Formats: sequence, structure tokens, C-alpha cells
Amino acid sequence: MLDLEQRQIPYEYETLKIPYVKETCPCCNTIIKKGIYTPDFIIKDLIIEVKGRFVSTDRTKHLQIKKSNPDIQIRFLFQVDNKIGKKSRYSDWAIKHGYTYAIIQDVKNPQIPEEWINPNETAA
Repeated sequence: MLDLEQRQIPYEYETLKIPYVKETCPCCNTIIKKGIYTPDFIIKDLIIEVKGRFVSTDRTKHLQIKKSNPDIQIRFLFQVDNKIGKKSRYSDWAIKHGYTYAIIQDVKNPQIPEEWINPNETAA
């Protein structure tokens, strides 16, 4: 688990429900399927999704969530920067699609980056 309690950072775990469009009709753009996304952590107004495996269906879902909710920002905390195919990694996908991300540096003591929590207190 993340070190949020140790750092005395108030958070919520899986309390937010975000609706999104899963599928629309290609002809008339009518909504065919809707979904609900429950992010892992909420810290202040920050939405954080922690991912070990980030399979194709997860990546597709997050693109649908972003398209349906362009005003929310989801940040990814990847446990590892695994490959997607031969030439790209999770981090490449995040950059390509405009997501902020970090890679957990110590799996025994996973931390959310300090600059995400306190953006005005980062070192220069």
C-alpha cells in the first residue's frame, strides 16, 4: 500500500464514481454502452490510478474515460514501466495520450511523488 498514512496525507480510496461512454453508434453517434470508472485514490482534487499490469483493455478504457470527461485529470502511478509491444512502454503510452505519470521507485515502499501532493513545495 502507498505511504499516505505514514506521511499523514488525507486521501479517499475508491470513493469516486466517474461515468463514461464505452461505445457509440458509428452512424449516428448515439450512446450504446456506458460505464462507471472508480479511481484508486483521491487526494484533494487529484485522481490517482495505480497500475501493475496495464493491459490493452485498461488503456482503451482510460482513453474512453478521458474522451467522456475531458476536464478531469487522471495521474498514473505505474508499479513497473512494462513494455507494450516491441517498441513502447507504459510511460510512452501515458506521454502520447497526455497523462501525467510516475514509476514507483521502491516497490517495498511505494510513494506518490511529493510534487503531486505539494506542487508549491518542490525543490528547485
